[in-house]
Amino acid sequence: VTVVSAANLANDKKERSQSDPYCQVTLVVDGEDMESVKTSHVWNDLAPEWNETFSFDVDASRVPATVLRVEMTDYDSRGSHEALGSVDASIAPRPGAFWGE
Repeated sequence: VTVVSAANLANDKKERSQSDPYCQVTLVVDGEDMESVKTSHVWNDLAPEWNETFSFDVDASRVPATVLRVEMTDYDSRGSHEALGSVDASIAPRPGAFWGE
């Protein structure tokens, strides 16, 4: 999985500075969080670029029950981090798509 970039992020801060976003990707199998990775956080940027690559091992028999949860969060060094948004994406192949080994 390569986390490339984000665009048009909301500025969730009440101060004059912009959000300091990072992205967390979680492998979820049968509704259970199995493994999570995080990008670095980018200071004061509402259109960050990471180009960071991560890999997950997934048993082929579990692919239909597996999703990637992608969460964008505003890093806060002085308190709790604030959620900016999230999405769950199935990794199951589309009907008729080729699934390689």
